[in-house]
Amino acid sequence: PGMKKGHNPQHIIVLDSGGCVLDAMESKHRKAFIPAIFDTWPLADIYDLVNQTWIKINLYSHSRGVNRYLALSEFLHVLRGNVPEEFKGILPDPTVLDSWIQSTSSLSEIGLLEGIQSSGGRVRKELEHILGWTRTVNKNISWLPEPDVFHGAIPVLRQAYGSGIPVYVVSSANRSAIEKEWRSKEIEPLTRGIFGQEDGTKV
Repeated sequence: PGMKKGHNPQHIIVLDSGGCVLDAMESKHRKAFIPAIFDTWPLADIYDLVNQTWIKINLYSHSRGVNRYLALSEFLHVLRGNVPEEFKGILPDPTVLDSWIQSTSSLSEIGLLEGIQSSGGRVRKELEHILGWTRTVNKNISWLPEPDVFHGAIPVLRQAYGSGIPVYVVSSANRSAIEKEWRSKEIEPLTRGIFGQEDGTKV
């Protein structure tokens, strides 16, 4: 407070997007991520277990807001430990996803495409299914109504902008989707930059 515009600040503000500024997490996970799971793998017979497992990991645990591929890995490991034995054969192999996560330089669709191009056989097939899932997630998100901004977020952004404190957005979502949401709410100009999963991890 009281800092003049244009002053070179000693601090910056780094914000997540969904769940921090935009009220987007509930709708994206319930209406985009989970439906994409059922579109990709034949898990309709364990619908409730799939829903409960994904929601717990991504909305009500320490994993909230994690990169989607890390979330999918945790989801598959937890589901495999709880699913009836007869369904284990139709679950994707989480070790394939884990190997790609450990070897890739980018936890993004670009990194996944590189992993597919450099693999073959069963591994390639598993990664192609994951690519189909992530693209379905993106398509589902593009159809969702624009999320609301949390009460009080815009005044804080404007105060930071007016005080010369740089605001950056760092999210595990696709950068293009974040930019679209921030532009639709006319708050993108209040930031110095927006970074998504293509740009690296949050840590």
